[in-house]
Amino acid sequence: MHNHDLTHAAVPALSWHPERDLGRHGPHALRRAHLRTGALGARLHLAAEAAGLGSGLLLGVDLRALDRALSGDEAGGPGPRTGLAVALGPRLPGRAALRARLLP
Repeated sequence: MHNHDLTHAAVPALSWHPERDLGRHGPHALRRAHLRTGALGARLHLAAEAAGLGSGLLLGVDLRALDRALSGDEAGGPGPRTGLAVALGPRLPGRAALRARLLP
């Protein structure tokens, strides 16, 4: 990740609660959770831009491991599930390397 410096970044994790949401929304709970997570991610990006910060989605993150770390439950029992992790921090000088190869 040569476009991002995570040394001074905050990494908020956007979560949802499967048991609660399944009870409220039935079979549409996962769809609603994904829509809500996407909308929150967009709002977070806009707020970061307005504050002069950089933001980026963290892809390839083991979200289940993040859930276990945040909950302290190594067994991964029921509880909140992370849908998205975002890096927020100071912008790097220059431009993003849009032509950078993603795969070797």
